[in-house]
Amino acid sequence: MPQVTIAPGEIRGLLYRAAFDNNVLNIADGTKARAEVIVTFGNAAATPASAPNIDINGNGVIDADEDWVRSVAKRLTLIVPAETPGNQTVTLSDTIDDITTTGDVTFSNVQINLGATSGTVTAEVDGGTDGGTITNCAHLTSDGSFPNLDLEACSTVNVNGTPSCTRSRRQRGVTRRPLLGRCCPRASTRLTRTISISAVHSRSR
Repeated sequence: MPQVTIAPGEIRGLLYRAAFDNNVLNIADGTKARAEVIVTFGNAAATPASAPNIDINGNGVIDADEDWVRSVAKRLTLIVPAETPGNQTVTLSDTIDDITTTGDVTFSNVQINLGATSGTVTAEVDGGTDGGTITNCAHLTSDGSFPNLDLEACSTVNVNGTPSCTRSRRQRGVTRRPLLGRCCPRASTRLTRTISISAVHSRSR
């Protein structure tokens, strides 16, 4: 958390909030758990419980208030509660601004059809001379409840180009200047990509 300066003799409550993913911890409901918070401060007394010359604010130098520092722990015991639904209202979004290209690729006639958790994006894609890629990203956001969701799923497609070819004509042993032209007529390709973002409903404890 950010550094806090407290005057001598002042008492101030420091509020914090932490989230733990029990899908990873896999702690059973009703289990007694303990969280430990460690607070480190400068201008401590020179006692065996303190340590000298520690850069606790990370600025690369030992400041005057870091001559002696100390850490104290606060332990909080709680019972792991049962899961409760979180982020029940989410929004899936995907717009033409979420489509980007590289190289000579261009696109047009975009059609976006979205459902609650998935959808399709279709576009006419032209690889130009050298080709490139086209990328579309969809977003899933929550209604602001805790923990807040801000997920993104992207799909990238390689698009081939239609390179120019060189044709030359020879006359009496002399090669004339090459004539550049298309090897074949370039046609646009219609691409359809399915987007899907999982973890729509998170659960909190």
